[in-house]
Amino acid sequence: MYVLSKLCIPLNFSILMTRSQSTFNMSRDVMRSDANPFFNAFEYDYDSILQDDYFRNEFGDFTYVFNTMWWRQLRQNNWRFFLNALKKQTYSEKYIIFIGPYGNATMPAKENPESKPEDVTVQSSDLAVSAPKYIWAYVKPLIPNTAEEFVVIATNSPYVSQL
Repeated sequence: MYVLSKLCIPLNFSILMTRSQSTFNMSRDVMRSDANPFFNAFEYDYDSILQDDYFRNEFGDFTYVFNTMWWRQLRQNNWRFFLNALKKQTYSEKYIIFIGPYGNATMPAKENPESKPEDVTVQSSDLAVSAPKYIWAYVKPLIPNTAEEFVVIATNSPYVSQL
């Protein structure tokens, strides 16, 4: 057992999380075959909000805490571009970075695209994952007044009608 802040975690915990990842992938693939065609049109992955290997390694078996449902085009393109630009900036400036998901992403309804949107969710018998509507980062300089703080908000869905 590992002990972290008086929390006991079984040694096989990472095996359970790997199984959850594969369960997500199987459930997502089933949804692609017989669910809402709007879900099928775009790729979603279950991956860590920590996109840097250094931080993934720092948290070890607890990295799963940061997993969320990502729209692949966001994670691999725009968000990656932002992280690369931020990484270059950290050579001259140091920051405190808060990062997280917010809201629930939606897509047009299967039966009637004009009706109430459906949540972007992957479900199985033992797992339900909803895609957040936004992935955000609040970037604050470590030393006050050396650089401006800012917020980056990315839309985690191709089906956004209003922000």
